[in-house]
Amino acid sequence: MYAQHDALVKHLPGKTFAPSLAESYDIAPDFKSATFKLRQGIKFHDDKPVTTEDVKFTFEKYRGANAGILHEKTDKIETPDERTVKFVFKEPFLDFMTIYGSPSSGAGWIVPKAYYEQVGPNGFKQKPIGAGPYRFVRQQAGTEVEFEAFPEYWRKSPSVKTIIIKGIPETATRLAGLQTGELDVGNQMSGDLLDVIRKDTKLRLAPLKAGTVWLEPMSMDSPDGPMKDVKVRQAISLAIDRKAFNDAEMGGLGAMDYAARRPRMFRAAASFSGVLHPLATPDLWLGLFASYTDDPDAVWGDPREDQANWRRHDPTALLPALDGIPLFVSAGDGRPGPFEDGRGDIDPTEVEVGRETRAFVRRAKALDVPVRSDLYGAGIHDWPYWQRELYRALPLLLGAIR
Repeated sequence: MYAQHDALVKHLPGKTFAPSLAESYDIAPDFKSATFKLRQGIKFHDDKPVTTEDVKFTFEKYRGANAGILHEKTDKIETPDERTVKFVFKEPFLDFMTIYGSPSSGAGWIVPKAYYEQVGPNGFKQKPIGAGPYRFVRQQAGTEVEFEAFPEYWRKSPSVKTIIIKGIPETATRLAGLQTGELDVGNQMSGDLLDVIRKDTKLRLAPLKAGTVWLEPMSMDSPDGPMKDVKVRQAISLAIDRKAFNDAEMGGLGAMDYAARRPRMFRAAASFSGVLHPLATPDLWLGLFASYTDDPDAVWGDPREDQANWRRHDPTALLPALDGIPLFVSAGDGRPGPFEDGRGDIDPTEVEVGRETRAFVRRAKALDVPVRSDLYGAGIHDWPYWQRELYRALPLLLGAIR
């Protein structure tokens, strides 16, 4: 998006919510309006000027992330002159800039009204026009897109004149392209490949301050949920070692795997969806991988030939490394439970999860690893159970950070 399009306000190096297509903006002291002043001479890639009508049109037609709250709280948009846009809100809207001026939404990324109405949504997808530093040249749907530098971009014309972006879903394939020189840059590298990149003197690993990994509290914002207590929210926030997470690799199977492979990262660990044993059920895991990639063996290798790598991602095999870390583990057994009123089919995958979790707990106790468990029988892999289990795990988790 940053290549082809531009926003009124966006995050730039060294400055968040930096003016971009807008040369300035002002939030009213009562937070009931926001006023933007457009730069003079800014253009779209078809050399048409960016206007206040384009800003208004983009906002009104926006249907992406957080569109609901933006439209619900906005009363009207005023354009008193050719460079001024004023958003008027129905009530104080303290979060407007947090949403409008950040990757939380795309409502501030301006598209040309006249061109969009001329070609329609599908035509715009096939040949988009923006106001960013690069303009569209061609694309092979789902595979490749080419951009060229836009010489009249308001900041400056980019020094790199051509960018070709390729869609390569497999991380290992992206890495191979870097190693052979076919690719100049690869992003979203993760897992064990990070060590390979660090050891390759021809490659440079650089942090990408984007592609955020979100911590989703599984709809625990209900009025009766544990998050209603500000002390609980503060405790959870304090318990998150942000630097440790940032330093850690992104692969793995969750809390048990992370805690075992990074023994000094956590004071406690909890899993509300069971703990699996990949070495004992390789076919199950290859089946799960097949839903994400055409080459399941590319994830951890062949389970018969690459057992060492599989073992590195197996919480049950890593249990000795969890000694001294308080654990909480919960899982159902695949039968419809109380949150389904007992209706529905038995999920064979969940049956296996329940069986393996029970085996994990037995092995942990045999190794004197401190573990608390709630193997609650009927219940499936869904957020109402996770919310309930968080209640039950809170004493252990909060006790670990005191």
